[in-house]
Amino acid sequence: MKTVVISLTEKEIQWLDLILIDKDKEDALKFAAEVIKQKVKAQEPVHCGDHAV
Repeated sequence: MKTVVISLTEKEIQWLDLILIDKDKEDALKFAAEVIKQKVKAQEPVHCGDHAV
């Protein structure tokens, strides 16, 4: 399994802090899908024939 390092913007850090303070499970899932997953996906290698989306 590979290791992925992501950077968060100030706005994303504030959003994460609010999720943790509020213990908001729905917003946590939204954050994971919209921020974390996209940043991890952006670091995946592009293979021959693949096109960046």
